[in-house]
Amino acid sequence: MSDGDYDTSNPIVRALQGAVGGLQEVAAAMQDSMGAQRLPGSGTFAFRRMTDPLLLEVGPQAMRFDVPAGFFDEGGPGFQTTTFLVVNPNACFVRLRGTTVGEHRPVTPTTGWLFPPGFVGCFTTQRPISMSTLAVAKPGFPLPTEFAPLELPYGGGT
Repeated sequence: MSDGDYDTSNPIVRALQGAVGGLQEVAAAMQDSMGAQRLPGSGTFAFRRMTDPLLLEVGPQAMRFDVPAGFFDEGGPGFQTTTFLVVNPNACFVRLRGTTVGEHRPVTPTTGWLFPPGFVGCFTTQRPISMSTLAVAKPGFPLPTEFAPLELPYGGGT
């Protein structure tokens, strides 16, 4: 009685097969509970939104956004989130900078992440306590007169 190269009559082999089967069930349950779907041929999982988006005002000067108290605490909407999605609906570039500890550090025209007009992307989160946004003019993309908020829903995946 063997299963490939393994002697399935050996009690250690049978115990290990049971343990591996149990781990596979746990992994499947975790994926189901987060709603994650593995992308074929990759080690990544599709993003699943778990919160309403944080709406960060955008303007021609650095704008501060304080993450709501308890957002990432146990039971809070962002608890157990690993990822955030960025949606820049503006017709201009927008910079974003997060602060995770200490004093708030505002974004500048040359610091932080730079998102082009219409950008949508997913990143792992550092669970910021405050964030700062800034509209940035680039060649061919002047600043508009009105701005839409940068949208950041949090969830799991990737």
